[in-house]
This record gives sequence, structure tokens and C-alpha cells, in this order.
Amino acid sequence: IERDAQGRSNYRMGALRPNQFGVDDAHVKEYVESVAKASGEFLEIVNYNLAGQQYAIAGTIAGLKALKADSARRV
Repeated sequence: IERDAQGRSNYRMGALRPNQFGVDDAHVKEYVESVAKASGEFLEIVNYNLAGQQYAIAGTIAGLKALKADSARRV
């Protein structure tokens, strides 16, 4: 993974709470994939912490911003 002079990469992790914006457990993977495709950025569920309520997501900074924006629009 490429890093800048301070050792930072273009990747981060975030938490997704799909139950707060109407996406159920059966559709969360499809939802994350659709945001990744629409944004052209990498996003992937890396931990299914609590089914239907909390998932850890890895992705590019831009991808995570797109996910945040899309989920906020659905509230």
C-alpha cells in the first residue's frame, strides 16, 4: 500500500449502522457494493460485528465519504 511522507495511506476503516437508515442484514452487502460501484471507490465489509446493526467497513477515504453521504441521505 502506497503511503505519504507521514506514513499515511489512502485507506481507512469505519463503522456502518444500516438499521439507522433502513437497510436490513440481508441487503447490507449489496448496499455497500452498490455505493462502491457508484463512487468508483473500494469499499468492503471486513467485520460483521452485530448482524443488522453494526459492520466494520474498510475502504478508500473517498469511498468511505461516499458511503457516509449516501447513508445520511437515507435517514
